[in-house]
Amino acid sequence: MIKVSGSPLEMGRQHGEQLADLLLKYEKLTKASYERVGFIGEKLERILAINEREIQRIVPDLIDELHGVAEGSRISYNNVLSMYLWPEIVSAQHRKVIYSKYYQQEKIAECTAFAACSKATIDGSPFLAQTRDASPSGVEFRIIIIAEPHDGNSYVAMSRPTLNGGYGVNSKGVSIAAPTVYVSDSVDALNSGKPSGITDGTLSKLVMEKCASVEDALEYAKSKPGGYMGLNVVLVDGKSNMAKIERSYGSTNMHVMKNADYSTNFIIGATNHFVSKEMKDLSSSNAEEYPSSYHRYDRIMQLLTSKVRELSLEHLKTFARDHANGPGDLSICRHGNAICTNSAFIIEPSRRKLHVLLGAPCENDFMTFECPN
Repeated sequence: MIKVSGSPLEMGRQHGEQLADLLLKYEKLTKASYERVGFIGEKLERILAINEREIQRIVPDLIDELHGVAEGSRISYNNVLSMYLWPEIVSAQHRKVIYSKYYQQEKIAECTAFAACSKATIDGSPFLAQTRDASPSGVEFRIIIIAEPHDGNSYVAMSRPTLNGGYGVNSKGVSIAAPTVYVSDSVDALNSGKPSGITDGTLSKLVMEKCASVEDALEYAKSKPGGYMGLNVVLVDGKSNMAKIERSYGSTNMHVMKNADYSTNFIIGATNHFVSKEMKDLSSSNAEEYPSSYHRYDRIMQLLTSKVRELSLEHLKTFARDHANGPGDLSICRHGNAICTNSAFIIEPSRRKLHVLLGAPCENDFMTFECPN
């Protein structure tokens, strides 16, 4: 856990100072990942420069923050920038490259997000949760940020090195989670030299710092172009507003929860494929191609529906530990030597609380962090 405050430059510098040793390990990890997909030397420098210009255009304060991370950690700015953009660039490869070169040993990272509010919960309180699946060693790079920007909302979030943002809740009660989706249109964008739009890290930072409601957050989430990395963005705020946005590089499909008589209208599940007719063909479009994502989606919707009108924090904790179809690649709480569920979080937006678990959900307890006022 780290605490940062002040201007973007100051927050970045504090991040770098507190995580200097971890950032050195992260630098080695990301360099090896770039090499696996052939992004080295001039090829990598060119795409970093294209994306740096786009970040400068969209959110210039982020450039100051990354310079601060470089100063605090004593790692070169270009290497910090490459670490920040690593998830986006590596994800924008053809699916065959992702599967055969990058995840040949590690398989594929996955996540399950779920949310409920209003008539679906026992007392009307909103909830948002997500399990995080990656290699067992990946838990080392899960960090908690407690941030108090001089010009923006305070927040608490689960994040990764280089990123003062992440998935969590801000002082206005706005919360975000976003399982990744490997999308086809980002491959052409990257190969033709187009920059990523608002990346996953940039989106989470903007939502945390700038937004006072789901409506505010939607303006960023539905922007085009999106990031290279496809996302199933789930947004919930303290007033029980809730939305899901399927987001690829060039397309979005938005589903905003409307007030209705049916309590099942107030639950959301999201894994690593798109379910809408408009977006389905941009991701893995069938269960044979991507069985884990489809099994986990069906299971989380079954769990949410089975307890609708009764859903509580304890139910969400139980769902994160669910072993149906496993424990293994098809279960929400995933076990395996290559890929496993190595962390999870549950957010109570109306209470500004983030509950975080590190390691396998079935073997560990949640810790609670509160957002600064």
